[in-house]
Formats: sequence, C-alpha cells, structure tokens
Amino acid sequence: EIIEEETGATSGGNTGGMFSFLKNINFSTQQTVTADSLQPVLDKLKEHLTSKNVAAEISAQLCDSLESGLVGKSYSTFTGLTSTARQALSDALTKILSPKRRVNVLRDVLEAKSKDRPYVITFCGVNGVGKSTNLA
Repeated sequence: EIIEEETGATSGGNTGGMFSFLKNINFSTQQTVTADSLQPVLDKLKEHLTSKNVAAEISAQLCDSLESGLVGKSYSTFTGLTSTARQALSDALTKILSPKRRVNVLRDVLEAKSKDRPYVITFCGVNGVGKSTNLA
C-alpha cells in the first residue's frame, strides 16, 4: 500500500495532489526508475497538463525535465521519488519562466518612446492576487 505524503490518501482511494500520477510506480523493493516504467506516467502527466490549458511545448519540456531527473535513479519509497520529482519540476519551471535576457523596463520604455511606439506591460494572475491593487 503506497501512501501519498501531502494528502495522507492511500493508493486504493482517490488520491489528489500534483504528484499522485507517480503512484503507479511499484515500490515493493528498491528499484531503479527506467524510461519504460516512467513513460506511461509521463504520458498521463502530459495529457493532464494539456487538459489544464498548458501549452503542448511547455508540457513536453516539463515531462522531459522530469524524465531526466528521475530515470536511472533508485528509490525505495514514494516520498523519495516525490521529493525528487518536485525538485525536477521546480527547476524546469524556473528555467522556463526565467527571462532569456536582462530586463531593463526603463530603457525599453525610452527606446519605444523614441521610435513612437507604445510600450505595453501585461499583468497576469489569478483572481485575488493584487493585480489592480499594485497598479493603484
């Protein structure tokens, strides 16, 4: 019986949480994660991300990063695998969301103004995070 760390739910019930897709990997003994054993899990994750409106390219990058972080490593517990998966996804998201160049908004605004072009800044976020409050 595999126990999920965050929710306390067992694999026999309906488990939630971001890493519940990893519950399909068997931990009867310490084993090394292979690409073949991980592929169905990655396919399910990619499908889940796409259903939540994550771009196909981004979901592919996340799955590739997760695969490279897990394949070839040995785990004897679900918790060890989950923490490694969490770190791999965190690293992948940080890499995707980090700008590729240095951002200097003031310089970019002045450059756009000198070329008679508007400079647009878009604020994105879920409801209640303070987008309008920060603009006020």
